[in-house]
Amino acid sequence: MNELKSFAVLLPDIPRWVETRGLLLSGRSEAFAAENGATDFVVRALNGKLICVVGKPARHLMEEAISKSVAAVEVLAVAENGEHVASVLPGWRQSPALIHLLPEPIRVAVSHEVSFKFLQRPEITRIREEVPQLSEELLEALTFTEVAAVMVDERPVSFCYAGAETETWWDISIDTLPDYRRRGFAEQCVKFMIIHYLKLGKRPVWGAEESNIASLNLAGKLGFKPVDQVVLFTRSGE
Repeated sequence: MNELKSFAVLLPDIPRWVETRGLLLSGRSEAFAAENGATDFVVRALNGKLICVVGKPARHLMEEAISKSVAAVEVLAVAENGEHVASVLPGWRQSPALIHLLPEPIRVAVSHEVSFKFLQRPEITRIREEVPQLSEELLEALTFTEVAAVMVDERPVSFCYAGAETETWWDISIDTLPDYRRRGFAEQCVKFMIIHYLKLGKRPVWGAEESNIASLNLAGKLGFKPVDQVVLFTRSGE
């Protein structure tokens, strides 16, 4: 854990590093670096598919991290290092993603007509048959953070949690059951969590691939503005 934190201190606590630093600070990762302690390294999530590239690490470090991961892998790099990562991963699909922030001062309010709840494991397992992949994602999230939900007729329908946290930032993860989309529940759920984390002294970060129009539209509706760009790499066909 101390070794991971030593990598975290090499990176400033700014939005572009929220996922990388979040993994390092949480201890839910492992790092791959040259023995000389260079600032170019790779971070792999232990219980997930995300791999974060810092700087321009050697090919063998990236290949080692990928080889130890599950079949479906996502490799994240800041925009200026995308060309280096692409040279190591020929044939992988590149997807630009935008990092968004809310302008300060942050002012959000939730509707008094909407009910919210922090979920427990049994409440998540009840949606397993309907949305098995989402259910597994939320159960995994519950092992390291809180999962909030909008409740309709005592049933959770929209979900929000911090996919990563640093000292001052949290990365928004949001999803809604198919039958309850386009009804404003995701917007309310995100607002609820923004208020929750503001009380803890943490501001929200919204990351979305440029191809994810629904996510970009929701970010804009909530008032988020793009401030940075990263690149996500996935194997073709995944």
